[in-house]
Amino acid sequence: SLRDQGTRIYAFEALIELRTEPAIQAVVTACTDPDPQQQPLMPYSLYTNTDPLMKPLPTTLIDLAMASGQQMRLLLAKFDDHGRWKSDPHYIRAISTLSQDNDYWVRIFAHRAAINPSDPSWFHNLSIPISSRSPLDKRIQAIEMLSYSEDRRAVALLLPLLNEHDAAIRTAALRSLGVLGDPTIIPLVEHVASDADPAVRSALAQAFYHLATEAAIPLLEKLCHPERESNVDVRQAALRALIEIGGSAVRPALNEALLDPDISIREDAEEALQPQTDTPPDGHPGSEMKYPAELRVGVGGGSEG
Repeated sequence: SLRDQGTRIYAFEALIELRTEPAIQAVVTACTDPDPQQQPLMPYSLYTNTDPLMKPLPTTLIDLAMASGQQMRLLLAKFDDHGRWKSDPHYIRAISTLSQDNDYWVRIFAHRAAINPSDPSWFHNLSIPISSRSPLDKRIQAIEMLSYSEDRRAVALLLPLLNEHDAAIRTAALRSLGVLGDPTIIPLVEHVASDADPAVRSALAQAFYHLATEAAIPLLEKLCHPERESNVDVRQAALRALIEIGGSAVRPALNEALLDPDISIREDAEEALQPQTDTPPDGHPGSEMKYPAELRVGVGGGSEG
């Protein structure tokens, strides 16, 4: 019942380990909390447990997750990493529904759960709707699915889409390029910083957030500067990417952001510049800056990435 999510997860782990019907029922009951903020991020052990007592639980949790907030839907899309439920009709129907979810990251992980990215035919099947005159929604779905491709040709297939007339295609391509995590794309996407559509420029900054490499700092500084970028959302996305990169190299840009006309940007920059009080997250040892939790992928955003 505590509001602290971390404490609730430990409690869930303990209940699951008890292996008793009352304990499991307590887990299910907690999942029905009407407050989305109180719905737990269920621990992975709940889904991978093979105890006979747990057999009826997955169907219950699928139903609850599908009727719950974004966090539970995202976890449902993510949890079957080892394909334990690939043959479960109830799970297959749920994943099919989640692949059309309004949330980008829920769709991505649902697509990933539905197919095997290492299958060579998968890349071929995706390349057809991406490069053809398929309906816009089908093209975007294929582009999003490609973000988890294990084929090295994925980046080469996505880069030409940045010159497409439709801004939605350019945005989807940038999102997938960011998830693929190839830092060599940076000089190849520089022109996107001048794209006429702010949503595309924002997607570029978000891609750099995922890459989290200092090579992206010069472009992000341009996207974060109010005299060069008039759109607040673009500047905010660029600032978040700079904060994610961290280190002394981004400090000048963060100091300039303290003078931004938008108060939310000023506040984020100020918070990021505060002295670090604990271990820096996401593999940035030695950083001198604080990383606000809401700026980290947790995809959903967190994210698994």
